[in-house]
Amino acid sequence: MVKYPEFQGRDIYITGESYAGHYIPNIARKLQLMDDEWINLAGIAIGNGWVDPFYQYMAYPEFASDHNLISYGHSLVIMLGYQICQFALIFHVPVITSTFCTMVGMTVVSPGLPDFNIYDIRKPCERMGLCYPDDHLWQLLNTYEYRSLMNIPAEQGDLWEECASLPHMTLLFDFEKSWGYNLAPLLDAGLPVLIYNGD
Repeated sequence: MVKYPEFQGRDIYITGESYAGHYIPNIARKLQLMDDEWINLAGIAIGNGWVDPFYQYMAYPEFASDHNLISYGHSLVIMLGYQICQFALIFHVPVITSTFCTMVGMTVVSPGLPDFNIYDIRKPCERMGLCYPDDHLWQLLNTYEYRSLMNIPAEQGDLWEECASLPHMTLLFDFEKSWGYNLAPLLDAGLPVLIYNGD
């Protein structure tokens, strides 16, 4: 705020999707506790956020069954698996817990090329990984022009890649943590909070 005084006191909205559901509640709560007059947190929005695995995992079987992705019988088996998953989440055994819970979900979404796009179940999965066709974003983000614009030293050598393995593996240690409790004080203070989900 010292470097850019013209931004002092402006409304700040924190938004994100998916794994940002872990970070947005924490960042917003930290700003709330700082009580800095230069920072005016005006609201947050989380889309399809991974906020609270303990409860979110249990919603998968019903959702999958209601949308005819699996049979009702299959949903009952998955429900049992997720009940075991919830028990494991209580003990927070990193990697082991998230691996078990993920494996339960893999009975709905086959590894590799599933029958449907996991980000939009109305569409087919077009390629392995994220299901969407290659948009060549990685080529743009690794150009000298872009790296120069974003102040990323060209000689640094690190290239941007979609869903890089090392960050993904590192995030597994945080994957099963629940951060919903940080939303309660924000809501109690009257901060606008938008949580949205879609098919």
